Amino acid sequence: MPRQQGALATDGQGREVARQARAVGITAKVFQERGLQGPDAVIPIALEAIRQGKTIRIVEVVKRSVLEYPNWVRKHLTPGLEAPTLRDPGETGIWLDLRQPTSNRPTGHEVYAGLRAVDLLGRSLSFGDLKWYEANPNCIPADWRGKVVYGWASVVRDDEDELHVPYMDCGVKQPSVSWRWLNDRWNYREPAGLRR
Repeated sequence: MPRQQGALATDGQGREVARQARAVGITAKVFQERGLQGPDAVIPIALEAIRQGKTIRIVEVVKRSVLEYPNWVRKHLTPGLEAPTLRDPGETGIWLDLRQPTSNRPTGHEVYAGLRAVDLLGRSLSFGDLKWYEANPNCIPADWRGKVVYGWASVVRDDEDELHVPYMDCGVKQPSVSWRWLNDRWNYREPAGLRR
């Protein structure tokens, strides 16, 4: 008889909790007997995962439907690549233009062109991904420490026809997201963030 655990939930959060419970071996019967629902279910699921020696990732749920871009943004260059809301990008990596570690540092325009040339723009993080990390700083990847990581999927144009890219400064106590002008030069501590 197939498990009907997914049917125990009434909303998206409940279905996710049911999926997590299944992943650590909490059966539908136990799930029903204990009345595990919503946020109350997270603790027993996490404890069971830890007991089994599994890795868990706990994140703060942020309820926001629309990202708030700065009021100077006039045009999005790649709207199809951008996350429309805060989004957990999952596993990530970083990428550097070959010139970034040298004394011949590229401009942001050259880094942007380099990402397109090696077909990585589609995997680049967006403003929504960076804002998700800002809201969940405990999830910022260890290899981001001391770096300024860019979300090249969200390059925008301002009123003066200048291009800007969002970044997360991870070299400070409280990482935060801001914007940078593409005319500047990029160094070895300023990688592009990529989804794997």
